[in-house]
Amino acid sequence: MFNWLKNKLNPIIPDDAKKGFISSNFLTIKNGSKINVPNNIVCFINYKDKNYLQLNEGEYVLNESTLPELCAKQRNHDKKLKKLKLDLYFVNTNELDITYTYKDRIEINSRLAKVTLKINYNCKVTDSKKLFQSILTLEPNPDSITSTIM
Repeated sequence: MFNWLKNKLNPIIPDDAKKGFISSNFLTIKNGSKINVPNNIVCFINYKDKNYLQLNEGEYVLNESTLPELCAKQRNHDKKLKKLKLDLYFVNTNELDITYTYKDRIEINSRLAKVTLKINYNCKVTDSKKLFQSILTLEPNPDSITSTIM
């Protein structure tokens, strides 16, 4: 009865997925749940630091046919699997503008001068799997802010 409220409070795709390079969500879902991966987002499905599936944009059903190894690992003694524990990582492949501001005192002509450097550049992910693996080695629970700073 209250599944719509539960899904609104704990969505599968985090709100900050398009704000940074990578975002994560650790959750337990019902076997057979649907996931709709938005445009320019790649989803990696992990469990206990092992990658089981990479999903590009589109709608997918997460069940025993799409995740056979993961379901076999989570099944208890020939019982029917009701829920899946997943670690979902979302890599944004859109072009992002990153701006840094750095303030320092530098000696110019034997006097200290205050200098403010503003750096602005555009970045775009070309290989989402390499970015995912490199950020995951540095940060186990990345979000949009920490992935952009790295």
